[in-house]
Amino acid sequence: MKPALATIALLAASLAGAPAASAHAFLDHAVPAVGSTVATAPTTIRLFFTEAVEPHFSAVTLAAAAGDAVATAAATPDPHNPAELVLAVPNLAPGHYTVAWQVVSIDTHRTQGHFTLWRAAAVSRRCHRSAFFTGLPAAVRQPLRFHCASHSVMPFCT
Repeated sequence: MKPALATIALLAASLAGAPAASAHAFLDHAVPAVGSTVATAPTTIRLFFTEAVEPHFSAVTLAAAAGDAVATAAATPDPHNPAELVLAVPNLAPGHYTVAWQVVSIDTHRTQGHFTLWRAAAVSRRCHRSAFFTGLPAAVRQPLRFHCASHSVMPFCT
C-alpha cells in the first residue's frame, strides 16, 4: 500500500508544479488602444494577442460607423512577434470605426472579437477672420493676438 501512496504523492507533486497551458489567443491590447480617440489618422492598427497566431487562418477587418467595410489589405504578422498582427489602413476620415478580428492560435484554437476606436476631427490652426475680432480696435486686438499665438491658436488675422 505504501508504494501506491508514494506514487500518488509523487504524481500530485509533479502536476502541482506544472504551468497552466494557454489554449487560446485572446486580444491583449492594440495600438491605437481599444476604445481610444485618436487625433490623427493611424497608418496601421496593431493587434497584440496573448499567444502566437497562425496568420494564414486569421483575419482583421475594419468597418465605418454605418457598417460599411473599409478597404484594407490583409493583416500581416509582425516579423519579430508571432503574437502580433498589423493592419495597414487608408487615411481614415473623422468618425467611429469597428475593428473585428478572428484568429487561430498556433495550437489551432479559434477566437474572435471586436473593438471600437474614434478618429477625431482635426483641429484647424488656420487663421480665421471674424467680424468680432476685426471690428475691435488695434489696442485690443494686439494683446489678444499675442495671447492666442502663445497657445498656437490664431482666431483672426491682422
